[in-house]
Amino acid sequence: MEFTVVCPVDGPVDVDVTDIASIVVRGEDNVDVVFACPRCGTDIRITAQVPRMLLASLDEVVVVDETTGERRLQVTAVVEASKEAPATTPAPVQEITDPAEQERIARYCEYFRRQLESAGTVDAMLEEIDAH
Repeated sequence: MEFTVVCPVDGPVDVDVTDIASIVVRGEDNVDVVFACPRCGTDIRITAQVPRMLLASLDEVVVVDETTGERRLQVTAVVEASKEAPATTPAPVQEITDPAEQERIARYCEYFRRQLESAGTVDAMLEEIDAH
């Protein structure tokens, strides 16, 4: 997956995960991704918000720099994971034919629809989910 970032020397350049020099964890949901410009090698720092659940799942690849105390993701683990990621082919939809199962699913969906409706905002709903 490629995307465009702005290098202070070369202007807009296309990068992908193989151009990541480091990832610094700044907080519960903020990271600095440092790319090496594919043209000149200059560091390009991008700050991004990452869902807490994703960062929590990456704890095993976070290392602490003994000199600076910075928490960094092991870049090789991130790059390897991206290479191993399957193509984004959607899974086939399984048709539910059992009427009792269809009713159970309908009740489940209705429950969550009402929960979402009462929360008001996505942030409020996520807060409620995180609280439990």
